[in-house]
Amino acid sequence: MPETTRTLGEDSQAVAQPVARTLAPPALAAPQVPARWTDAVATLLGSLGPRRWEDVEDAVDYVLTGTPATPPTFDGGRARERMLGGYETAHRSVLAGLADVPPVVAVRWARLLATIRPPSSRTMMPLASGLFESLLDDMAEVFDARHHNIGIDVLVLEDMAVGLGLPASSVLRSAFTMGPDSRDPVPSPACLALSAMHGYDAALLRHAAVIRVHIAQSDTVTQCRADRMLARAANTTLRVYGDVIDAMAASPDPEVRASTRPLVQRRDASRPTPAAEPTTDPPWARLGHRLSYVPQPRRA
Repeated sequence: MPETTRTLGEDSQAVAQPVARTLAPPALAAPQVPARWTDAVATLLGSLGPRRWEDVEDAVDYVLTGTPATPPTFDGGRARERMLGGYETAHRSVLAGLADVPPVVAVRWARLLATIRPPSSRTMMPLASGLFESLLDDMAEVFDARHHNIGIDVLVLEDMAVGLGLPASSVLRSAFTMGPDSRDPVPSPACLALSAMHGYDAALLRHAAVIRVHIAQSDTVTQCRADRMLARAANTTLRVYGDVIDAMAASPDPEVRASTRPLVQRRDASRPTPAAEPTTDPPWARLGHRLSYVPQPRRA
């Protein structure tokens, strides 16, 4: 097979000269993975300034096939800086393309990502050694989750969790649970990213039985976190969580009551106004009532 010319990155500071390489032997490539996603992974990894091209090849092989068993190590500090500083198109393509690859490939990408940029702090329930929190942190920064929605479906994360032997509800539940490094109930960037993902409201409905019990059994700080995680829920979804919302609204803790108040107000305001009961009198009877009315003279 003729070799194709590739560069380690588009940034002249990363690599000055193109390097002739083939990413991976076709026999090792995962047939379910789109070629455009593989190219985006190689471009993004090449932008991190690897010591040698073989590190990029090995990393791509690891993501696609699981071989080598341990991915190569990139310079974590420099990799994080460059990952955040450029190559936005490739970065977005890799994250958005997770929906188009098998869950096992998505998990391996998340594991590689966690070696490059581990979670800054464990603000969610520890889950798969912080793998999901690292991935969600990355999504939060790339897609600006504080101000924009993320077009990746929550089902992508749930399929990854199931592939790891975890319940599908575990990703959502982890965001409703305070992590070991949490200091306050304000959702972390990872939690915000999850709530901004496509299908988040559907996930709240899909796992309502698990999440409602979890909220009801949580401490006051975690319940304040739950109020904030429900802030992006649809009004109809809030009514599904009505029992726990009402319980938190009547909590003896003033902070829980205060954080629940906006949910109660929005849920109650969205309830349809009951229609007026129709009268049983026929039209001519109502006309007779009006004609039979005799005004009384005013008193002096």
